[in-house]
Amino acid sequence: MLYLYEWIENNVMNRIHITILLALFLTACYNQRPKLEIKTYKEAEIMPDAEDLLWEKTGRGLHASFGSTDMRYSKYQVPMEIVVKDMELSAWRGERINMQLVLWTVSDLKQVECVWQPLVNESGDSIITDNINTRFIRYVVADEYKNGCGLRSNDLESAHLEPDVLDNLSAMDMAGKTVRPVWICIDVPQTAQPGIYSSSVKIYSKMNSPQELRIKLYVQDRTIPSIANREFHLNLKQNPLAIALWHDVKPWSEEHFEAMKPYMQLLAKSGQKSVSCLLYEGVSEDVTFNTPTSMIKWSKTSDGNWKFDFSILERWIRYMDAMGINKHINLYSILPLNKQLFYHNEINGTNTLISLQEDSDARRKILKAYFSNLSQFLTEQGWMDKTSIVIEDKNQENLADFIYWMRKYEPEFQITLITKRYRPELLDSVQHLGLSAQYITAESMIEMKKTDDTKTSLTIDCSLERPNLFTFSSPSEAAWFGWFAAAHRLDGLYYSGFNDWTAEPLIDGRTTDAPSGANSLIYPDCRSSVRFEKLMEGIQDYEKLNLLEKDLTSIQLEELHKLQSRFTVHRMDDNEAAIVVRKGREIINRLSDL
Repeated sequence: MLYLYEWIENNVMNRIHITILLALFLTACYNQRPKLEIKTYKEAEIMPDAEDLLWEKTGRGLHASFGSTDMRYSKYQVPMEIVVKDMELSAWRGERINMQLVLWTVSDLKQVECVWQPLVNESGDSIITDNINTRFIRYVVADEYKNGCGLRSNDLESAHLEPDVLDNLSAMDMAGKTVRPVWICIDVPQTAQPGIYSSSVKIYSKMNSPQELRIKLYVQDRTIPSIANREFHLNLKQNPLAIALWHDVKPWSEEHFEAMKPYMQLLAKSGQKSVSCLLYEGVSEDVTFNTPTSMIKWSKTSDGNWKFDFSILERWIRYMDAMGINKHINLYSILPLNKQLFYHNEINGTNTLISLQEDSDARRKILKAYFSNLSQFLTEQGWMDKTSIVIEDKNQENLADFIYWMRKYEPEFQITLITKRYRPELLDSVQHLGLSAQYITAESMIEMKKTDDTKTSLTIDCSLERPNLFTFSSPSEAAWFGWFAAAHRLDGLYYSGFNDWTAEPLIDGRTTDAPSGANSLIYPDCRSSVRFEKLMEGIQDYEKLNLLEKDLTSIQLEELHKLQSRFTVHRMDDNEAAIVVRKGREIINRLSDL
């Protein structure tokens, strides 16, 4: 009997040793990924008051699942209990489609990375991995809507983290009991063969077995127009000075233009049509990321005349033209910020500040000289027919008076009017009209199109809590805007906050004058955002709807128009944008196969 016990003990120990050796061997196999050097910034942290109890029920190692692009996942809460390992998607040729992966772990992990396989169909046609862009989503401090526009304090009570920054890192480390969303973009080539493509992604981490997720992509026999041929008029206002300040280069130097290149290339690839030109210098001595910097140098000569140097403006417009952003030139604006003007006084060699507050003969004389010289310059360059003066109703005087003045003294200028409400009495004098969503009705837009060729844009500002593009807004609200524009027969969209950054935009998105995210859609070093990608998604839907409507029967059009009638800002709750956009995509996908 003693021998039997010894035999059993030895065999059990051998099996334990074999199991340990096998585990070590498998772990070694998991670590065959080359070591990567991860250089990045320290992310914002706001720890929750209490720990999510679900972490105690979460197994060790890396967890991965497909998530929804309409959701924002908290950094410190277990995102889901049921994982989704397979996903099916549909797309047109030439379309960019988005996915969101969600990773979480109860223990610290090193070098988490996503490795894709090419998309391949049954015939062997493939979409290469260069067309798959994987970016880790970083968290940024956000606030709440509160009173919307206007001065606010960055109180701790409303401060929280939101996932928004899309970081172009090849890998990231993960702390225990945290979540890391991952944003995936697939660019379907316009030459892709229709059919069902399959692929998978493996998510690796040191000392853990890889997780695998699988997708099937149905490429439909429809082609979305190339960027150059899309109808949607995208107008995101650029702030070149913010880029100069962030990259610590002299404004308008060679280094500045080089630093701006990836940002403007991103804009061009997104279908941007307008170049933003700033006519006046900022009046604050405390220069910040959103302080205007003039592209025109004002000088007053010793004989009391005004002189203008347009060399920076010319170079900027030509630079943007080379980027492919050349359909429209927007001049901001008819009056400087706070109605105060900086100019160089050649008599004493100083920069001088004068007030243009009061409507007087002196102010009219200055503006007349300015716009007369500007008109001559633009005409000589051949740009006058695509240039407009932007007149906004915020912080301005009587809009009708300004428009009348421009029509009287400088009738060659087009006028872009950005106003919160519909102003039919001004339509005869403006060529571009930007309206806030709450003042737009499909009936008014259709009626206007019958008698007027004014270009119309949806203006997004902080006057609405939802839908909007704040960092705490539902991501589906960004896609909703493209559908709203299509439903109301608008030509495009205007948004003034492409890159008006705060001092630490990668850490804290809050501002002192608007809800977080209202001043910028992208982040420094040309990092995109969840909001920006979803906005582009909705604009693609706009283009698809324009093409489909030409081929639909009356019954199919009635179904589509019935859904489009739901695209209204009135009585919108947290989930309405996601519901109607999802339903709209179902209709598009079904009709695309007819």
